[in-house]
Amino acid sequence: MEAPDQLLSLLAMSKDLSYSSSNATLDSVAASSAAAAARQRTCDQVMVLFGQLLKSVANSPACSPAVWGLFAKWYQLQGHLLSSQEAYLKQARALQSTAFKSDPELFATMAKASINLCRAYMASADAGQGGLRDLSSARMHLRGVLKQCEDSFEGSEQYKEMQALLQEVSEAEAAALAAKRAAEAPV
Repeated sequence: MEAPDQLLSLLAMSKDLSYSSSNATLDSVAASSAAAAARQRTCDQVMVLFGQLLKSVANSPACSPAVWGLFAKWYQLQGHLLSSQEAYLKQARALQSTAFKSDPELFATMAKASINLCRAYMASADAGQGGLRDLSSARMHLRGVLKQCEDSFEGSEQYKEMQALLQEVSEAEAAALAAKRAAEAPV
């Protein structure tokens, strides 16, 4: 699934490109501006078509966890935090039915999906869309995956990364809870 990831990266970068030249005449600036607008429309159309393709694949009975991960990245590019979070959750749930507890390759995939899911939860909480509920979900998800894989992968880099993220999520959850209590405290 590396090629679709590269496509999404290219599409994201194309949104940030500027198409102007130095020392250009007024006519060439106008032409450049029109060309930039045309490129932007084309990029937007490609993103819409790519999203429609992803939706049709996601609705098929044989949708793989990789498709859900790609769909989540597409939603991130569109700025839809909650939809991205839902797609990452579906990816993680689909991977839970695999042998990730004993297969190193599947564990690496599950770890990446779990990290992406929890980062999406944190982004949603930071944006004020999820709060404590999302941070709690991230904490419980990571604790569950870490517990299931403790015997087989405790020394791996992905396991350590998930442990560090669990610590980060726990700290963010404690800070959010303290802020909530402070706001609710009588004056």
